[in-house]
Amino acid sequence: MKAFYNQAPLIYNQKALLSPDRIHPDGWLKQQMEIQAESLKEFMKAWPVLEKEDRAEYAYIWQSEDLPKLYEGLIRLAFSLDDETLKAYAKEYAERILKTQTNDGFYSLPYADETSASSVSLQIAHVRSLYTYFTATGDRQILKSLDLFFRYEAAFMDTAEKDDLPQLTAGDNMYLAIKLYNITKQRYLLDICEKLRRNTTDWTSLFHTFPMVQPASKVMPKEKLLGRSESEQDESLRANVYRNYLGSNVAAGLRTPGVVSCFKSGFKEQSGFKTGWEKLSRYHMSANGMFSSDDMLSGASPSAGCSGRALAETMVSMQTLLDAGEFGPELPDALEKLAYNGVPAMWSPDALNKQDVQQTNQIELGGEHHGWYSARPEANAFNPVNEAFSSGALYRTWTSVLGSLWMSTKDGGLSAVSYAPCIAEHVIDDTPVRLRVKGNYPFSESLEIHVAVKKPVEFPMYLRIPSWADNPMICLPGGEIMAVRPGETACIRQKWDSSSAIRLILPRQVRVSSLSHQSAAIEAGPLLMALDLEQEDFAKESSWAWAIDTAEPMKLTYNKGAVSSFKNGDAPISVRAKIYPCPDWKKEGSDAGSIPIQPLCDQAKARAVDLIPYGYTRLRIAQFPAARTEEKHA
Repeated sequence: MKAFYNQAPLIYNQKALLSPDRIHPDGWLKQQMEIQAESLKEFMKAWPVLEKEDRAEYAYIWQSEDLPKLYEGLIRLAFSLDDETLKAYAKEYAERILKTQTNDGFYSLPYADETSASSVSLQIAHVRSLYTYFTATGDRQILKSLDLFFRYEAAFMDTAEKDDLPQLTAGDNMYLAIKLYNITKQRYLLDICEKLRRNTTDWTSLFHTFPMVQPASKVMPKEKLLGRSESEQDESLRANVYRNYLGSNVAAGLRTPGVVSCFKSGFKEQSGFKTGWEKLSRYHMSANGMFSSDDMLSGASPSAGCSGRALAETMVSMQTLLDAGEFGPELPDALEKLAYNGVPAMWSPDALNKQDVQQTNQIELGGEHHGWYSARPEANAFNPVNEAFSSGALYRTWTSVLGSLWMSTKDGGLSAVSYAPCIAEHVIDDTPVRLRVKGNYPFSESLEIHVAVKKPVEFPMYLRIPSWADNPMICLPGGEIMAVRPGETACIRQKWDSSSAIRLILPRQVRVSSLSHQSAAIEAGPLLMALDLEQEDFAKESSWAWAIDTAEPMKLTYNKGAVSSFKNGDAPISVRAKIYPCPDWKKEGSDAGSIPIQPLCDQAKARAVDLIPYGYTRLRIAQFPAARTEEKHA
């Protein structure tokens, strides 16, 4: 499927995502996604929604956005792995949804209500999945169906009240209208975008003014949020909390300013994601790179929960923003941190179990006394994926990682966002081009990019240099060394043949990040390093309260052996650090309590440990008190 870029009068964009059939996992990532595929097949057997749609107990599924979100992930997984079983599920879904479309364009889904705002949001979620299927297959019937739907929506908007429009999901609505415009150039699609911008939730202004500086619990007591009140003031506040504080809403809102910038490019729109992410980082984020959402924004404590649904939605937002335009180096840096930490941490090794909520500092799974605001007490337990249909939306996590690795460029080239092993395919000047990324990124500091072409062809290759890289360099096909700088994008323009290969060297140093309560997080490249509390010594002692010596040199080690998917096999990288027992750090219910500020620790009780990647752990400490010893104090 060829790439479509913004057409006039939209704002120019240089890059476009590769379609799902053009980007394939390799190496450890292929193993990771094959595990996801087998898990998804079991999920589909447990929930035969399309086969038995007349069953009354499935009515709530047809009324939920979880159904199209499941299929969006399924479609991407099916075509990236070339999995015939999943492709059959995808085809069945697309054909079923198309059959529901009425002559005026509305998808008359089972149990759907044509008049409610929630129904419009549901329609848009299905439209996104259908568009994904179109990009994977090139099926023109899908295009005709989408055009018919948007004409229905345009007519609907002429008479609809503001409250009838999809207030919280307008970003997707506008994004999909723009994608169709870039193919058909039908001007009415841009009129839809402008009406939605004027009449739906203004996420751009929300991220700039950012009224969500406090945890939701400080704004509205949990009892009032979940209860009912006759007070108009309470009802208004409850609606405000659900709109501004629900993690999955905020996550979906993150893509809206960037989408709006495609047709209304001002400073506020262009900087909307960056500003929102910076403020979420300041008020609601801990070391794992994901804002707290259990299920509401809950502050910066490393014991606050991070919702899996919000994480999946954030990954989709970042992938959408990559497609919409240029929003600074912070976007790919943030994407990598989530992709290689939060995403693997939420899944069991076989992907048959998942967490609804994860914690940066996680010392008890499924306890009854977690300090969640609105999540279930046992929400951080690893429960079967197929016990609830809503879990299906989580299959978009790894597909968003893969889909964000490489992009095509408007000047006829390819551009790297991240370097997990994969195979990217594109056609340049009528010549098929195949790139294969070899190596164990992010677990190694070097990787190779091999080019395969049927005949020599010239094109530019853009290589993003991560901001954490220490003295990075590129070894060019002719043997030359190209010095590059962290945070920039290098461009190599030359004629490529099938003997061409590039070696990218990205050395990393152990970094100590200072966070809330003067706590410390240890990072190596995009990986957050954690103390695995299920290591034999710590499991025997049932000890979790440890402070870390940030002044002591830490040693980074690349462990020998083949690299497997996360949590399968030994961790491929570790950091040797010194820690101390921290008796001042107390447990609160089922959680690690507030981190003590620079606790005084006994030098004689120091212990050397190997920290491993966060994504390999279940019980862990990844945000430590920064120790102060008697020796230093003196």
